[in-house]
Amino acid sequence: MPPPPPPTRRGARATRQLLATAPPPAAPPPPPQAGAPEARLERVLGLSAPGPAAAAFSPSSPHVVAYTAGATVVTFDTHRRQQLEFLRGGRQLPLSCVAFSADGALLLAGEGGAGGAALVWNLSTGQCVKALGAGAHAHGVGALAASPDGARPPDRPRIRPPARAPARTLLF
Repeated sequence: MPPPPPPTRRGARATRQLLATAPPPAAPPPPPQAGAPEARLERVLGLSAPGPAAAAFSPSSPHVVAYTAGATVVTFDTHRRQQLEFLRGGRQLPLSCVAFSADGALLLAGEGGAGGAALVWNLSTGQCVKALGAGAHAHGVGALAASPDGARPPDRPRIRPPARAPARTLLF
């Protein structure tokens, strides 16, 4: 995967703050035993999309999309029509959502299922650098977003019910 463009000033600050405030991710699985053949993932067929948050376009490379496929995040180049990278965290919970940082340097993914965490990958190295809130989410992480400047939470969309419908009929 080509290196991301230089980070913007706001996005770089948010990236530094995120990396400085969270504990490291869970340990990766042990290496294969001596003499055992090494398995290497070459291609992913299909995807697991439990909702619209299961795919996201990169803000730094608009033709690169990330999507969930089981316990793996796949980055895909829509111009070259090829999978670029396969990102896996130390745990093997299925992933339910993905998002990019404002500068495109980090990729975030939420684990579904009991005890799910928000995983953070550094895209320049392909390494999972943080696991946020591991065990704190009883039903997993269903959606996530990165703050554009690291100082405030991301904006939430304001959804208002239609003028003639009572508010109690609005479902989220």
